[in-house]
Amino acid sequence: MCRNCDYQEMLSSRGLEPTPNRLRVLEILGKQETPLGAQAITAGLRKNSAINRVTVYRILDLLVEKGLVLRLGGTSRGLVFGLAPNENHPAHPHFQCQSCGVLHCLEPLRSQVDLQEIKGSFPGEIREVEVLVSGICANCLRK
Repeated sequence: MCRNCDYQEMLSSRGLEPTPNRLRVLEILGKQETPLGAQAITAGLRKNSAINRVTVYRILDLLVEKGLVLRLGGTSRGLVFGLAPNENHPAHPHFQCQSCGVLHCLEPLRSQVDLQEIKGSFPGEIREVEVLVSGICANCLRK
């Protein structure tokens, strides 16, 4: 668990009751070095309580809606989730292995993405930017 994050305060600040299951979802995501799929989150929760998959998806949807969790797509294993950027977890790019499909968190960028340049090339409203780098991870290269 991230020692710097106050998950109860994070939930309360977004108008959410800090229920045990919501707290545990944030704790599970906060202690991971890679984003997790809903199945892995559910398995982690089931170690300490009986919870079904539908409840986990509802919690994840709510936490995404409230801006506490990011839903990251594009993996061969489906959607994965991670903590949204906050004072303890800065925005950062991700690396996706083209062989095993695992998504890894990378260190935050030292330079910023120029949103003005991107906005000038797109007529719609840009709400999020996700930097994704792909290639082959070290584990797959060793195989």
